[in-house]
Amino acid sequence: EGRRDRGISLMKLSTRLVIAFAMGFAITASLGVFALTQLSAVHAVDRQIAFRELPSILSVTAMDAELSRIRMDEFQHVLAKTAGQRKWYELEMQTELAAFRANDSLHAQFIDTSRELAVDLAFRANWREYLTWHDRIIALAAAGKSAAAEALARGPSQPAYDRARGNLNELVEIAVQSARDASDRSEHTFGSSNRVVVE
Repeated sequence: EGRRDRGISLMKLSTRLVIAFAMGFAITASLGVFALTQLSAVHAVDRQIAFRELPSILSVTAMDAELSRIRMDEFQHVLAKTAGQRKWYELEMQTELAAFRANDSLHAQFIDTSRELAVDLAFRANWREYLTWHDRIIALAAAGKSAAAEALARGPSQPAYDRARGNLNELVEIAVQSARDASDRSEHTFGSSNRVVVE
């Protein structure tokens, strides 16, 4: 009888050990699944920053730089003394416009909020207005009417140019803030998952 009782006790002990092991395994597996889920969330945020926010910032910054170059060459074209000089600045502006449009097409892929869309639409309206003035300025200067071209460049074209650049700067600010928000979410997710796993 004593031998049988010992056998029952050993069986009960082994059963308890199996249950304890199974519970430990279940907890470990649950923590593993949780950690992988959180890691996936952090990875998604990192991809958002790398493949949306940063390219958006770079493309709009490039657009702003090209717009500034176009404006400077526009003035140089107006002030040029010879047809050869004017032709050189016209070629420069064509290259700058092509680079501007390439970055504009790239940036259009990253617009995904109503605020970005509103600012982008405002930019396009101001950009079209500025280009209208720009074409008139270049035509006047090419026709030898430098004084009239300079008057347009320093006068009515300036507000449209300033508004367009202001829109581009706002688009950069939106993208930068979005990157900051995404980074904060990633940091919070990592911190909370780290506390759960460690504790």
